[in-house]
Amino acid sequence: TTTSIPEAKQTETIIASPNPANNYTNIKISPELIGSLYNIHDITGRIILTGKLIDENNLIHLDNLADGLYSLSIAGMKKQVLRIVKQ
Repeated sequence: TTTSIPEAKQTETIIASPNPANNYTNIKISPELIGSLYNIHDITGRIILTGKLIDENNLIHLDNLADGLYSLSIAGMKKQVLRIVKQ
């Protein structure tokens, strides 16, 4: 008989710092998310910024955004949305 043990799946993580942010925030992601597309939405759901996560640390400039609450979503990650506060 053959017994197989499922591999432990690494959790995909997203961290924004600083948060609250002024002119920029650094989005730190797990390696398996490199190359993913992201969207930043305002509170009405409108897409404000889009881009591609090219490294484990991604600097996103927020200086053209009004102060407020935004959501960052990553393509393929339907369950995880990160809130970003712009001050």
